[in-house]
Amino acid sequence: MRVASIACVVAGCGFQPNVVAVDALVADTAPDGLGNSMCQQSGWINMGGRYYRLTAALVEWGTAAAQCASAGGHLEKITTIGENEVARNESIAASNPVWLGLKNLHLDGVYYWNDNTQLGTGDYHSFASGGIPADATKPCVAIAGNGDWYLSSCYSPVLYQGLCQCP
Repeated sequence: MRVASIACVVAGCGFQPNVVAVDALVADTAPDGLGNSMCQQSGWINMGGRYYRLTAALVEWGTAAAQCASAGGHLEKITTIGENEVARNESIAASNPVWLGLKNLHLDGVYYWNDNTQLGTGDYHSFASGGIPADATKPCVAIAGNGDWYLSSCYSPVLYQGLCQCP
């Protein structure tokens, strides 16, 4: 099952027959009553209680992370297949891979999310290789339209949109 992309929810584009529209999940206010006011501002889309948006331009990983933070969020942390599906659809909508909030901080094959939690071997991931790779030359992670995560350089000439998540 596939869900509609954020871009389609915002633009109101037509949905393909095998895509489940997420209109019921889109709302202007936080369903949990926590008042995520930064997330409720224009440009954020609520999908299942989490808010998402793409950065406006193709940028390096660090710039994408900074843009998400300045908007009140962070680059997406994926912990479930459903969150991976949202990111996969955004990659398709962007016609490019999108940055995730996962990085090999110390170039040692150990990956950390933006909140400093380590990606463990038993945690959900979707690396194309099947396992957590250990390539010290490509410390940043992006997701492609097929749903696979892959390693990338964090800097130009590699430029993608970032997928921001809030909270």
